[in-house]
Amino acid sequence: MKYEENMDGRKKTKKFNLIAFLISIILVVCIPFIFDIKTITSDVEYRGFPVDWLALYPNNGFSFKGLGFLVNVIVFYWLIKLLMSKLKKKREIS
Repeated sequence: MKYEENMDGRKKTKKFNLIAFLISIILVVCIPFIFDIKTITSDVEYRGFPVDWLALYPNNGFSFKGLGFLVNVIVFYWLIKLLMSKLKKKREIS
């Protein structure tokens, strides 16, 4: 009986981790374009928050900065997990 309850808890945790990961990717992609967060240096437009992950060039070319994208996903994932744990603690207190 306890083993089955433990498996249900693991499934919920895995599902939550997947949802948090997908939300963090969506936020990383959408936030720089929704709020027009960009840095322009010598005609190159860099987008990303908090780390630049996309460079748009004046000749309609672009450059993907994979490490910046990964750092942003990790930061947003961590923030989502932190927020959810705080909300869970608040809900348990009430």
